[in-house]
Amino acid sequence: MSVDYEVYVGPYLECKIKQIPTTLNITSCVNHECSHYRVRLLGEQPPYCPHCGEEIGSYATSVMREEPDNTDLYEDEKFCEIFDFLHGDCIERVQNDRNIHVYVPNETRAPGFSFDPRDEIDIREFNPVSLQYDPVRWKAQIDGTDAYKKLVAMYGGPENVVFKWGVISTAN
Repeated sequence: MSVDYEVYVGPYLECKIKQIPTTLNITSCVNHECSHYRVRLLGEQPPYCPHCGEEIGSYATSVMREEPDNTDLYEDEKFCEIFDFLHGDCIERVQNDRNIHVYVPNETRAPGFSFDPRDEIDIREFNPVSLQYDPVRWKAQIDGTDAYKKLVAMYGGPENVVFKWGVISTAN
């Protein structure tokens, strides 16, 4: 097993999310003495528990879900021409802990720069050229785009979509 570490330096969007309590119905064995009691059944639902023979039932449980749900954006080609997603368990944990989603520029449009440990050592200087994609300039580039308007609508207004510049470290 290996771990990939990456560091992104440059502009990004921080979008505020809410955690909404919701009820989820889980299909499982409802026999209290079965070793698979309340173990969620995935895929095809048998009418009886394969372990104890009791009928399969369901129970309700309370879970938290993100609002808004951004999973559809991963498939939106127009959105992905402008924005990119950070991947990995660590960045997802940070986003969940802080109740945010983070979007970075698609590197073909507005490159910050990224350090990748697989390239061994890389040194970059912060100077006016390397900082040309600061949040103000990046905002001017994307402000009128449909992708940005989609984010503003999805997250409930421009106050919930904040332009920032910083260093983001990820591990996959």
